[in-house]
Amino acid sequence: IWRSSYDVRPPPLKKTDKRHPSHDPKYKALAKYYLPDSESLKDTYNRLLPYWKKTISTELVKGKMVLISAHGNSLRALVKHLENISNENIVNLEIPTGIPLVYELDKELKPKRKYSLKI
Repeated sequence: IWRSSYDVRPPPLKKTDKRHPSHDPKYKALAKYYLPDSESLKDTYNRLLPYWKKTISTELVKGKMVLISAHGNSLRALVKHLENISNENIVNLEIPTGIPLVYELDKELKPKRKYSLKI
């Protein structure tokens, strides 16, 4: 059910599982309570939105081009926000791996044009 749901989390990883983020060296400076055992798309969306508003959109408003390279769920959450996709429909969105997705935005940061770069 969690694979086809916006707000249902997958089964949590045990802290002893080597895939748990607490075993990843890039997170060693973070307090352990910041590292989730599981995360739904809704959790990702709620974590992404403040960063979008505070950091990414600020650069876009300045007229800068921004390249975002991220995990599939983070990208899905960003597309949900940009395109105002419903919770029910976002779970069906597939974003191909390794194919850049380009958004041209208007002054209100709403999509004017969207396309994939074929490399």
